[in-house]
Amino acid sequence: MALVKPKTALEVAEIIWPEFKIENGGIYLGWMDASDPNNTFRDLVDSESFVNHLHVLDYFRHEADLDCEPWWNSEHPDFIAACDLGQTLVQTWSSKLFRDFPDDEFLVYYAQYDNPIVRFHKVRTGIPNWLDPLQFSAEIDRNEIVIRSTKNGKA
Repeated sequence: MALVKPKTALEVAEIIWPEFKIENGGIYLGWMDASDPNNTFRDLVDSESFVNHLHVLDYFRHEADLDCEPWWNSEHPDFIAACDLGQTLVQTWSSKLFRDFPDDEFLVYYAQYDNPIVRFHKVRTGIPNWLDPLQFSAEIDRNEIVIRSTKNGKA
């Protein structure tokens, strides 16, 4: 394992085990800006799903980029590592959301079709989820969307 400076480790820890904030009725990653001056979101699920999404490769130095579409070399070790990290974030974010908001249910999503992406939103009565969990496999698989719930001991 490579040695990193403590400050770097803390910055990475903030991504892996984030602080959350409540703003404008929604729950967001602490470092994200949840303001919507143009009122572009349909509802809180739409807002949370958009604001709370992280493109894993955008946060780390890597050599998996390409000069043209699909923009990422999915066979490159850095891309594969980013996928593994994204899948880990699904688990850690689910656990942290369950710990911080035990009475609420959240869905945490992972997809790798582009740059591996992790996002979450609170499940809200009367508002459709960003994606329907019944349409996708809940198993961690590099070719599927992973959806993990924080309710009923699934965190």
